[in-house]
Amino acid sequence: MTRPDTDAAPIDAPPPKKDGTRETMESIVIAFVFCFLFKTFEAEAFVIPTGSMAPTLYGRHKDVECPGCGTEWAVGASTEVDDAGYLKVFGSPDGPKPAALVRSAKCPNCNRPVDLAPLPPFAGDRILVNKWPFLLGEPERWAVTVFKFPENPTTNYVKRMVGLPGETLTLRQGDLYRITGGPTGGAAETLRKEPAKQRAMTLPVYDHARPAPELLAAGVPERFAPVRYRGESAGPGAVAGWVEDATGWTALPETRALRLSPGAGNGGAGNGGAGEEWNWIRYRHLRPTAEQWRQAALGARVEDVTPKLILDHCAYNPDTLQPDGAFWVGDLEMALDLELSDLSDGAAALLELVEGDRTYRCRIDATTGTATLTYYDTLAGEETMAEAADGRSTTAESVLAEGPTAVVGAGAYELVFANVDGALTLWVDGEPTAFLPADGSGPVDQVPYPPFTAMTVQEPSERDFTPAGFAVKHASARAEGMTIRRDLYYRGIFRDPDDLSPSRRDTDGRGRPLVFEDVEDGRLSELASLADDPLAYARRYRGGPLLANRSPLDVDPRVYEMTLGADEFLMLGDNSPSSLDSRLWSNTRGAPRRHAVPRDALVGTAFAIYWPHGDPIWFEADDDGDGVGDGFTRGWAADIPGLNRWFYHVGTDGRIVPSYQEHGVPFLPNFERLFQRIR
Repeated sequence: MTRPDTDAAPIDAPPPKKDGTRETMESIVIAFVFCFLFKTFEAEAFVIPTGSMAPTLYGRHKDVECPGCGTEWAVGASTEVDDAGYLKVFGSPDGPKPAALVRSAKCPNCNRPVDLAPLPPFAGDRILVNKWPFLLGEPERWAVTVFKFPENPTTNYVKRMVGLPGETLTLRQGDLYRITGGPTGGAAETLRKEPAKQRAMTLPVYDHARPAPELLAAGVPERFAPVRYRGESAGPGAVAGWVEDATGWTALPETRALRLSPGAGNGGAGNGGAGEEWNWIRYRHLRPTAEQWRQAALGARVEDVTPKLILDHCAYNPDTLQPDGAFWVGDLEMALDLELSDLSDGAAALLELVEGDRTYRCRIDATTGTATLTYYDTLAGEETMAEAADGRSTTAESVLAEGPTAVVGAGAYELVFANVDGALTLWVDGEPTAFLPADGSGPVDQVPYPPFTAMTVQEPSERDFTPAGFAVKHASARAEGMTIRRDLYYRGIFRDPDDLSPSRRDTDGRGRPLVFEDVEDGRLSELASLADDPLAYARRYRGGPLLANRSPLDVDPRVYEMTLGADEFLMLGDNSPSSLDSRLWSNTRGAPRRHAVPRDALVGTAFAIYWPHGDPIWFEADDDGDGVGDGFTRGWAADIPGLNRWFYHVGTDGRIVPSYQEHGVPFLPNFERLFQRIR
């Protein structure tokens, strides 16, 4: 399936933020001690060939810098080679040429189409795997785990361990649930990631510090903007009833900050200066199309960039695999740096996240530091929305918890507010807040909330066009560094039992249905095309029971559940749209539960990237005009036996492909990810 690295065994698989000098040094020491002194027993090195665990771990990939906004990310390129690592080629008069070149992808930040063909490919991450956890104790949920693939034990896989022995699990709208209280129709308990791992596993949606100048010059609105709520009376340009308003916050283009000065506003619902009313800044998911990007590149005015739902777009995957995502993601995280000054009585900050017809809020009293978590449902109607926008309490609003924070008086604060896995979390200056829930239970840093029961399946609404915002009152303020990130979305796509002969099905007779009628029949592409129309999206989503992860009335609900035995585990990849994991395995071995990994197949826990890849000091891209990066070694290394097989790809026909460099010298280590801890 894969080819081994010179000192690492192969396995099937944007990094989390660096953890600091101390943890980096600890990782280095542990890595060298484990790998070189105790390799046989305690630790082992592996190389990642594919992107099933991206962006946590990279397989064979290309490093990309967006020419539109400067965002850097990686795009998978493992499809360019076969299972043995040889480049897929076709014959030509000039010799073999790449046949499956990864040519394009979309920037995760500004959605600009980017040409990848001239870029060099790099080998996957080399990781260290600690075997101790499985020798001395029980495996932990959410650990990145190496194991022997049950269908072919000679092959190592790497996935995230999500299910533990004896559990019954299911996937619903991107989240993982444990079924309790009986084998059929039991209660569903949300399984949550602890705060540090939760933050490490989020994916970028937008970074306000990285705008695309071409889009702004073409008249495309800023995504974060000062707004006021006008509701149904809002005119053109409004997003879910919110219209831009320049009487409160002032943009500082040079620093990408926004400033709220005393007396800047003029009052009114959801408006005002640094006085009595809330002064709002909201994020609008204005994602331009490829055609709008083409217009902007030509210097033309770009009109009608319509807001869209946030989908499960994974930027690591090239355009050949659902480039826009398909499933609506409501689990979001908003971060910002907020500086408060000139406080008066009642000074406060308000953070807000929207998910369908429910809104989650965190009010921070800047004089006492007390943070209050609340939620309300907007099915109550327009009046409730207007009151909520103005910051007034409504009869529909419920208090979840209160807790102390460091936001006391004037000062600069780093705030992160997240709605993930059915719970709310607030970080202040990097530390999660300990809340006391309203039910009297002990302090928690993840505050659960009641499930949304107004609908069988929660559906998006127009309000998800602007799913995050923050506001300040009774103070001057400066806001910058705003980002939106989303939770990892586990797709409820399972193996269709009709695809397998009876001998390959689970021996208990229960199969795993594939999402809706088939991924290949265009259903997911159709769903993605409706992202600018939440009502149509909801109808399509509601109309396909399997898309919404609901059981049709004539199907046993257990077919959507994955049960584990006493010594079995469940594994899922972080790159859910492109991961061959427990959901999709066949069962040639005739196991009672084809989705399960037995305990004796576990190898260890991945804990550090000891060598990501070398960064070439320079790379000449496409100097012969064939659209493929050539590398500066072209012209002398291609004809030297031995060297040519190191510098260039070898095709499936056994011949050197001198038009496509595989390695280059000189190079420097990729210090960004060297000895990075794996979460």
